[in-house]
Amino acid sequence: MFAAMHDTTTCRLCESACGLLAHVEDGVLRDLFPDPSDPVTGGAAPCAIAHRAPAALRAPSRPQRPMRRVNGALQPVSWEEAIREIGSKLRSIRAEEGADGLGLWLGEGLPRAPLAMVRALAVGVGSGTRRIFSAPMELLGPRLRAAQAVLGHPAFLLSDLGRAHFVVLIGGAGPEAGWGPGQAGGRALEELRHSRKTKGTKVVVVDAEKTPLAAEMDQHVAVRPGSEPFFILGMLSAAVKGDWRDKQFVRDYTEGWDRLAAALEAWPVERCAERCGVAPAVISGLALKFGRAAMSVLHPGWSAFQGPHGELGAWAWLCLHAITANLLRPGGLYDHRGVLDLHLPMSLVPAAEAPRLRSTDRPLLALQAPAGALPAELRLSGAGRLRALIAVEGDPVGHFGPSDQAAFDGLDLLISLSRSPSPTDDRADWVLPVLHPWERADIELFSAALLPRDLLRSAPALSRPPGEQRAVEDVLHDIFAALHPGPRGSSFGLPLTLAARALATADLAAWQRRALDLADEAAQAALGAEPFRFDRGASDRSLWRVSHPSGRLQLLPAEARAALLAAEPPAPPAALTLRMSGRAAGGPDALHRAEGPAVVRLHPKAGQAEGARVRVWTAEGGLEAAVKLDASLAEDVLDLSIFAHPAARALLPAASGEARCLDGAPVSVALA
Repeated sequence: MFAAMHDTTTCRLCESACGLLAHVEDGVLRDLFPDPSDPVTGGAAPCAIAHRAPAALRAPSRPQRPMRRVNGALQPVSWEEAIREIGSKLRSIRAEEGADGLGLWLGEGLPRAPLAMVRALAVGVGSGTRRIFSAPMELLGPRLRAAQAVLGHPAFLLSDLGRAHFVVLIGGAGPEAGWGPGQAGGRALEELRHSRKTKGTKVVVVDAEKTPLAAEMDQHVAVRPGSEPFFILGMLSAAVKGDWRDKQFVRDYTEGWDRLAAALEAWPVERCAERCGVAPAVISGLALKFGRAAMSVLHPGWSAFQGPHGELGAWAWLCLHAITANLLRPGGLYDHRGVLDLHLPMSLVPAAEAPRLRSTDRPLLALQAPAGALPAELRLSGAGRLRALIAVEGDPVGHFGPSDQAAFDGLDLLISLSRSPSPTDDRADWVLPVLHPWERADIELFSAALLPRDLLRSAPALSRPPGEQRAVEDVLHDIFAALHPGPRGSSFGLPLTLAARALATADLAAWQRRALDLADEAAQAALGAEPFRFDRGASDRSLWRVSHPSGRLQLLPAEARAALLAAEPPAPPAALTLRMSGRAAGGPDALHRAEGPAVVRLHPKAGQAEGARVRVWTAEGGLEAAVKLDASLAEDVLDLSIFAHPAARALLPAASGEARCLDGAPVSVALA
């Protein structure tokens, strides 16, 4: 059953989850309009990505039928034959290599498809493999690992931007880039403007680009791309050296102040400032204001923790809030319970007891490994090597640069559950067509838990699939049934493995109904009728949850000490620094992007002419692009958005451990 004309719905293409009105005719989505009654976006107009959705649904390049590669070419087969042959091959690989011979890739869109997300995790854990690679975890992983070390559990902490008196936005944290993971789609800009007008809130934007937001706010600090973790570390170091802390809070609610001061002696603000390309006094001045304000928050965007030093930056971020009494407090960072509290299930799978990846010896977090760990796992040889990968609504090949893409050649079996043509489809042995987000009905159980409201939303199916596309959770159900893993060889404990196997074949819709019953009896009725949402208003900002036995925040956990020791000294400045994370509005896949020739943005003083054709290269590779001059950029930055121009992946360095590095590489440019 499909939505009627102008039904209220929720966008499923990014985590902003904007409320929309849908124009549907004869089971086909025709257009999308803003929903003025949406409590999160307040009637914001659909973005360019959403405007492309109706055309993307009917694109002839969408996979229409199951396809098998024969002699280098994809040929159509029936669903029955595809599932039977895939199951046979997976059973053979598992018998020869053990459970770790299989792997799963969880794409960016899965957290917005709860049934598919639960099924994918259940299939991975139920099959026994520790190789469950998550694209969302690549962004959220550093924050969650830092929270686990400081709080004792991997909490989804949010920034209370509307209540703060001093705000630092860093690493693409603004409306131009959607405000960053976990907090996209809110009305943060309106809240900041109101706070500045009514209580004099000061807002500082730390970014390589003087965006319109930075021009509007009180101060802009131009920082070298990729150095955001060291900017935050510099603020923490300055605050500790200056003793700009809340002494009562530190005394009563934290542990490790004396050890923290000693550990930071190796990273004075001058050393951090050198890495960032800013004056030490700028960082110290912000640290002083941060510590002196009544309520302060440093809000990180998409690129703040993207790279090899992400966990160091995430720890410094939490520690800075802790010593200034802005952690787990209104006006700072807070732990959002949500309608469905994720604290209990997250605490049931502690990282200390989780399986570890062979390549990094790092434990899984929330049953997942960051996507950046995949190339290293693919390169391992010997018994138990990774031979089969199931890509679930994502593009693992296109996620990486050329040097990492070569590692996929070692796979015996690559299966792509695909809704859009991709580099993974081009390599896959099997391409299985799945429903587009607009073609499936979902109740947002997880993504809504990250919003700063207690909000559940139902998203009805809006469009009829054009071919033989099936729901992801149904395809995974059939693959798992065909695999039918035995009881031996699991990387997880028996109780967790058995529970996962039950969910891998269960009626997940029934489980979803049970979860809603636990949330609130009124939720079922509210989600079954327009406007398809259940809203209990703003969340509780004063929720205090620390899981360490002492009940105190840990200022210098062992993970932080190790990260400080492993941090590299400042690199010599390059003539130009590459920035690829700046604008995240390119679209979730090829069908939703308006792809064109690659364009690099440079400051007018960079020595290139508007429209010139240039050759751009890093140590990994190069490409040709057109020049667009933009005085909002720092003079030593070359901006080439990987989201708008996927060809920019040719410049990506190899993944480092568990992280890709989108920003910070030295880059050269010359006339083509």
